[in-house]
Amino acid sequence: MILHNNKKSSLKKRLLGVFIYLPILTACTSPPPEDQEAVLPGPLLPSQIETYSGILPCSDCAGIHTSLSLFPDSLAYRLTEAMPDSGYRDAKKTRSGIYQIEYGLGEDSLAVVIRLDPASDQPDFFLLLGDSALEKLDAARNHQTNPIAYRLRKNRQSR
Repeated sequence: MILHNNKKSSLKKRLLGVFIYLPILTACTSPPPEDQEAVLPGPLLPSQIETYSGILPCSDCAGIHTSLSLFPDSLAYRLTEAMPDSGYRDAKKTRSGIYQIEYGLGEDSLAVVIRLDPASDQPDFFLLLGDSALEKLDAARNHQTNPIAYRLRKNRQSR
């Protein structure tokens, strides 16, 4: 009989432990409150100054030599575009401003889009392609007809 009471006592302790620890365990796995912003997985955003460059297509020249530098600490950018074979005197222009990070492109909700001059009526859009390139999107945030031709590659820094 004493052995039987010890089993009941042990069972009571286990049940008591379950009732005490169950709320703690469920609190740790509950979803974040709605007022907290969710962190989306996806490509890593630049954490240091990154420069991307390439030659983008041009309808009336051999190509636009493009360089885009992103400064993540201030969300600032510098975009330089040059058309050396165009014959125009002012064939190189540089502009700078701020950029904004946006998520989602078509069916891909994890896509990272960089929007230059978000307050502008005609912002430029670039899709972040992993850790190595950007793709220039059209004005409606769509891929160009030949997306590979609109890629800027990240400049590799010598260490």
